Amino acid sequence: TLVPTPLFLPMISVGNMCKAICGVAAGATGGVFNLYWAKGKGSGIADIQAKFGAQHTVTGALGLISAALFARSVADFSGFRLWFLYFSLMALHLYANMQCMKLIAMESINTSRIRLLIRQFTRELKDWKDASTDNESETSPSIKLLDPITMARREPLFFIGLGSRLPCRILFG
Repeated sequence: TLVPTPLFLPMISVGNMCKAICGVAAGATGGVFNLYWAKGKGSGIADIQAKFGAQHTVTGALGLISAALFARSVADFSGFRLWFLYFSLMALHLYANMQCMKLIAMESINTSRIRLLIRQFTRELKDWKDASTDNESETSPSIKLLDPITMARREPLFFIGLGSRLPCRILFG
């Protein structure tokens, strides 16, 4: 077997907990993505939900058939080869999901996006101040902020890379 017998039950339990967490995250974000697609396609949310349900049924059936065929084709593989194949396919799956997430240009603001906007704003303001000091002119600043598409490409998906410090303090109230 690939896993020692005493570790089988704990590994299956942890795997099911991870699967449940993914299901909760998918359900929590599903509404936002459905609204995004409905807005972009010009159709109603009910239409998008119906298409999603049909697509989910078809992909589930195809996935089940593919999994059965795949399990038969790798039945004679060694343990090392199976684990290597598993981690390779998992890495490919995560990479593909990350690339897809960068294509979705949400127009709402979250913590990562506000940090990107503030950093760009302060950088543009500093550049404008430097340029106005050099030119000695009193023109009003023309600051261009990131559009949602560029923001989606730059936003970190794992909350890594932005740090917790902003170039300025923001006080509300």
